[in-house]
Amino acid sequence: LLCYGVAMDFDPDNPRWPYFLAFVKQEKGENTSVQDLLRKTITLAPRYAPAILKLADSHFKSGETRKAQAGYERRLDVVQGDPYALLGLARIAIDASGWERARAYLSQAVEKTPSFGPAHRLLATVHEHFGRLDDMKRSLYDASQCTRFRPAPDPWIDSLNDLCFDEEQLLV
Repeated sequence: LLCYGVAMDFDPDNPRWPYFLAFVKQEKGENTSVQDLLRKTITLAPRYAPAILKLADSHFKSGETRKAQAGYERRLDVVQGDPYALLGLARIAIDASGWERARAYLSQAVEKTPSFGPAHRLLATVHEHFGRLDDMKRSLYDASQCTRFRPAPDPWIDSLNDLCFDEEQLLV
């Protein structure tokens, strides 16, 4: 934490330092304090989609639905058909009892990325809500055929992990 703070002081125009600091803080369970760091990252790198998604998710977790929705929509502007953003929008729609809107987002997500299990699982919940049990079972089956959930790709974090020289971590 201290090193990334110092790096931000010495290299204030580099978007990676606030992003890496936000990542570490999120790993420690912080949410609200991370939002300023992610906003700074986005100011310095407006099209870095992982930062946009992390900020939208942070707003969703904080109950800031409008900000979360704007973030997910911004991510869709950067990454067309992004299943993570569509999943976020569907969760917001469900929270607002917009079941049909949620179905549309989730259908778009599974059409674009058929192997995205979380969308299939949430789509099963939507089908159950409408009493479409056969569709629910099919969505659950489709979800079971998908690989387990993976966080959205994040090239900056991946490149940071590539620099790890801890032998125990490398064995993991």
